[in-house]
Amino acid sequence: MSCCGGKRETLYNNKYNQSDTNNEFEINNEVAVPKSFYFKYLSSKPLTIKGEITGNIYQFHDSEITIQVDRRDGTFMTGMPLLQRIENP
Repeated sequence: MSCCGGKRETLYNNKYNQSDTNNEFEINNEVAVPKSFYFKYLSSKPLTIKGEITGNIYQFHDSEITIQVDRRDGTFMTGMPLLQRIENP
């Protein structure tokens, strides 16, 4: 007999922990989470950022440019000066 009465197994097999890759959003615990974020650059000087999680390179060359960023890197970039997170452009 397991120590938790099989509750851990039930938790891991919960239908809300599975995602459908065909959708724009991943469903996780009944909350829609976007797969990416968008950032607008607020300076005219070039800026290159390496994603903290994915290692992707994001290059901002012009002011007011908007770039799509992986959500895993977007969380890190939200606090950066001169970058403004925006809704889907």
